[in-house]
Amino acid sequence: MPESLIDATIQLRDKVIDHKTWRLRIAERRHYMLRPKEKPDKNGSVAMMCPARGPGSTAICPLAAGCGSTAKKAATKSAKDRDSNPDDAKVTIYNPPEHPDSICTNKTSVNFPATAGAKFAQTVQYGSQKWASEYKHDRNTIEGLNGFAKDESKEGLGTPGKRRLRGIAAQFLLISFIAVAANLRKIQAFRDEQLFSDSDEERAEKRKQKQAIRHRRKHRNDRVAPWGDFRNSDPPPDPDASEPA
Repeated sequence: MPESLIDATIQLRDKVIDHKTWRLRIAERRHYMLRPKEKPDKNGSVAMMCPARGPGSTAICPLAAGCGSTAKKAATKSAKDRDSNPDDAKVTIYNPPEHPDSICTNKTSVNFPATAGAKFAQTVQYGSQKWASEYKHDRNTIEGLNGFAKDESKEGLGTPGKRRLRGIAAQFLLISFIAVAANLRKIQAFRDEQLFSDSDEERAEKRKQKQAIRHRRKHRNDRVAPWGDFRNSDPPPDPDASEPA
């Protein structure tokens, strides 16, 4: 994989590339990703294929068998077909590794245990459009629930003073009680909303007010105070100093 794709997120955070370029590079990473050959076995191990092998290959590599015919088919495919299915376009690997590993030398697949990359494994590709949509929704849901349970006037999950017992087991037990209480309060709020719901006009007015508040928060210019050069700034005037006559 090219360095520009490997360091895409780093370059985005360092403001070397813009968000649109980052999205394009994340999408291009798909062509270099290993593909599962079959479902995981009973131990969680799964056979993975080189991206340049198999009928659904996404790359063209000189180390993979049959790349010549694959490249010929890709070259003869019309531009109209490639435009209608952009994921079908293949990337060419011009600089294969000098000392290929088993993923390059094995003609079929390589078996990966369940522990390989388990810490960073995720079903949806990081940075993709689907990932952004699901992550944003799930993150907002979790953060909202955390804020709900940490309300100090109610359960106060984030207040250690309400859980004054020693030991991990005791803390887990108390946190379980707090989580149950928060869930019951949320169920009760939902029930009350359904039984004593507002009219359509009242709900539309409340929704309009929330959107206006969000708009003001988003477009505020004084959210963060300006950061000046305090080393050369003049000292503040002394309020006790007498003014000259």
